[in-house]
Amino acid sequence: MAGHSLSEGVWLEFVAAPCGERYTMPLGVMGSGGAWRFRLYPGVGLLSIAESRGWRLDLRLLTPLDPLAYMESYLHRLEERLSYRGGCPEPDPALGSWYACPAVKEGVEDGAVWFRCKSLRPLASAPQHPYYRAYGCFVELLIAATKARAGFREYLGLELGVLGRSLYACVEKSAPGRRDLVEAAQLALQDLLQAAGEA
Repeated sequence: MAGHSLSEGVWLEFVAAPCGERYTMPLGVMGSGGAWRFRLYPGVGLLSIAESRGWRLDLRLLTPLDPLAYMESYLHRLEERLSYRGGCPEPDPALGSWYACPAVKEGVEDGAVWFRCKSLRPLASAPQHPYYRAYGCFVELLIAATKARAGFREYLGLELGVLGRSLYACVEKSAPGRRDLVEAAQLALQDLLQAAGEA
């Protein structure tokens, strides 16, 4: 599986593990035109690591088979389960698919530091694809619209109009390069609002 076979225009959710450190964190990476970029905000450990290395990172990116790995990473427990060779996490297909991302700083925008992967090279494959945040929000939006058509006024403890608008915003924000998906979400939202009597 080549790095460029990954879907572009949506945020792909990985677990990032830098070489030379026993550290992991969830990380969204966006592909556009064959370039892969991510942003880091002040206060996150990966940004401190990048700064200490002249704004360069040699990352291993994991697409976990088990979504609980994101939580393990968030709690900084996942790094204790990894094996290391030559300072880098050893790609373990039992955990998921792995990619190499040698990253360099591109600039600062809205308080975030942007980095670009000079390449996104597959290291180990498992039978799954990266999690797309936008797809999860889109599916929930369709479920909410179906509930509205069925006469419900609330879903997941929220008023359907509020929930629908939030889910649409999630799709729009997490898939900026996929106008087709954003436009489909907009149609679903309109349908939801009409069914809920808010259009």
